[in-house]
Amino acid sequence: LSFFIKQEQQEYSALMIQNAYRQYKAKCKVQSLKDSDEQEQDEAKLHQAALIIQNRYKQHLAKKHLLNLQKSKDIQHKAATTIQLLYRRYKSQKLSNHLKREKEDQLSFFIKQ
Repeated sequence: LSFFIKQEQQEYSALMIQNAYRQYKAKCKVQSLKDSDEQEQDEAKLHQAALIIQNRYKQHLAKKHLLNLQKSKDIQHKAATTIQLLYRRYKSQKLSNHLKREKEDQLSFFIKQ
């Protein structure tokens, strides 16, 4: 009789140990799933942060390029204005010289007569 009681106690103890082990494994599995879910969330946040940084950097480059184009256009405008000024000065001097020659020709014509 004591043999059967000891055997029942051993079986009950074995079942309790098995039950505790299964609970432990289940908790480990749940924790592992939580950790992997948190890790996925962290990776998603890092990915989102990287996208934001890349977007801001691309905006910075585009703005820089736009400013360079603006400077280039300003330089081109200044160059065009300078060319126009020099051309107008050239045409004005040419006209002035032409008028002087005409006036001199007219004066010389009157002087000869």
